[in-house]
Amino acid sequence: ICNRTIKPLLVWRSTTSMLCAVTFALWIAVREVIGDALHPIKFETEEQFFNAKTHERVSTESEMLQKIDEIRGRRGFLFWNKKNSNVEAALKFVSEYRRKSHGTIDHSVRNGSLITRPNILFMLADDLGYGDLSVPPFHCRDGHPCGYINPYQSSAFPCTEGGILSPQLERMAKNGAIMTNFHASAPVCSPSRASIMTGLYPWRLTAMNAFELGRDMSQRNGFLAQVPTTAETLRELGGYYTAHSGKWHLGGMREELRRDRALRDQCTRPSPNQHGFEEYISELDGPESPRYTFLNRNSELHSKGHRHLIKDDIPMPIKEKPNGEENVLSDREAEDAIQFMKTAKEKYPGQPWFIQVWFNAPHGPWEVLRSGEQLYDVKYNKTAADWANFVCHNEKEKLHSNSRWRYKTMVSAMDRSIGLLLDALKQLDLESNTLVVFTSDNGHEMGSGQAAIYKEGKRSLMEGGVRVPAIWQWPGHIPANSYTTYWGAHTDLLPTFLDVANIPHPLTPIPGSTISSRSISSIRFDGISLLSVLLQATPITSPADVYSHHSSSVKTIPGEKEIKMRYFSQSQHADNMENDLSADSATTTNSTIIPMSHSKVMLEIKEALGTNASLNAALSGRVFLWHKDTDPYSRDERMQCIKLRLLRTSFS
Repeated sequence: ICNRTIKPLLVWRSTTSMLCAVTFALWIAVREVIGDALHPIKFETEEQFFNAKTHERVSTESEMLQKIDEIRGRRGFLFWNKKNSNVEAALKFVSEYRRKSHGTIDHSVRNGSLITRPNILFMLADDLGYGDLSVPPFHCRDGHPCGYINPYQSSAFPCTEGGILSPQLERMAKNGAIMTNFHASAPVCSPSRASIMTGLYPWRLTAMNAFELGRDMSQRNGFLAQVPTTAETLRELGGYYTAHSGKWHLGGMREELRRDRALRDQCTRPSPNQHGFEEYISELDGPESPRYTFLNRNSELHSKGHRHLIKDDIPMPIKEKPNGEENVLSDREAEDAIQFMKTAKEKYPGQPWFIQVWFNAPHGPWEVLRSGEQLYDVKYNKTAADWANFVCHNEKEKLHSNSRWRYKTMVSAMDRSIGLLLDALKQLDLESNTLVVFTSDNGHEMGSGQAAIYKEGKRSLMEGGVRVPAIWQWPGHIPANSYTTYWGAHTDLLPTFLDVANIPHPLTPIPGSTISSRSISSIRFDGISLLSVLLQATPITSPADVYSHHSSSVKTIPGEKEIKMRYFSQSQHADNMENDLSADSATTTNSTIIPMSHSKVMLEIKEALGTNASLNAALSGRVFLWHKDTDPYSRDERMQCIKLRLLRTSFS
């Protein structure tokens, strides 16, 4: 390239070669200077990370709070950078919608609300399988065709799947309801979280893969667009205090983006603050961050991740527990959320709060956490030394090197952290007026957990990748020790939270508004409220009740049409899907998340494609269908649109 560009301008090749060499040397020098941006440094150890001084550090709590106050003093109340025209336009749209439909809320008088609204505590596990709890039916049970050895009766235990203990979630289930037929909106992290935050299908937000990972800059720059979120809507329309603790993974958390916001008030990518959270505690993200470099490489994310936290764009001082006590990340995430509860109660007495705790557990890297392993000491009459010296059945692998055992201890440690949150609600006298929800962002990582009777796991749109546990607790409202088999998904969380908070849904155009119909449609929810279903959950009278979701009946939510198809994709599963669709049968272990009672619609699509196009090709194109009363188009119009798209469009 150098020769082709410089040679025509020069007479002598030797001169050309010399200039090429100089140009190359200059390019190397430039790369050294700007290498942090082009090829981020991936530190081998925490010591290298700290010594490099490329990341800001804070040594004391008072220093951190001072920096946060400086930011708020410059910006005002969580404002975006007004120099960004796109952000300014988004804010104008959202504020006009609120003003036209619901009026405004004066945040300086937060105690003026006359409506009693419950608190909402939303807990999300990361990569937890459908069969990875001790709460029925979220485990492999006797007599089921799990394809796994019964963990409680096999000499292979504890080196195999199953047998995970989660007594705190058992306690929560006894005080509330379980949903046996609940699904993630996507089989991977960022898309499902985007759906949770917005009530929309991930593809509407162009969230089709994990953000801030990989060499592809389109992935590294991925982020949740500025649309009304759960926190923002509850805060602005319901006067809620909002806070986030734990993993984010919705973009904006790379170090250079944090610096832009904290030091320059430049918000090119939003953090949880800009999505409606008044306070947040999380960690850096991206391929150069501690979590994806030395913490991941050394399998220390869950034991040392607490040393790399950020509060409202400012690094937090490192806090260790006394006497070398284990400092588990999930405990810290719970403790930070408890502090948020105390802040809300003291600073805004009588006002509701929305706090979400998005645990990093049990996402890899997997490591043995003693706080979780202790549960198994009692059950199996073992000691820490017993487990450390235990050799698996193949006599080649120590138990502590076994990924499934590490995963078990991490789930149980997270369960203990959930117990801290449930205990805090009692101690702060908040339990009776707080809706508590627990679920997972997607299915288990293969090689760690399990999906009970279902096939596959994370990254797959088979049931094992998207069917997740769901437990709801709201004393005095949701019946204790109950269950429901109704079909639900992540998209239904925001509409349900708004119902619980008695906040109208933004579903219809506003008369007299200048907002275009296209803008209005962008804030319609793809989900529906599950509140009426939960309030009528069925009491559990026998253990067999909660396994009834394997029956051939497909129930619908009263007053709403069943959401007949959410999504389906991934060519590697298309053959299984086609086999399922050929027989209009009940959900089986080979099924996808599409209820089989809707196979006729799929067959219409297949017929429309004709003999020259395969169903396999169509499915690999990520087709999304939705059927609800709120859709503005008739079924025939939808089908025609789908047929045209399948025939003409190559989806990405």
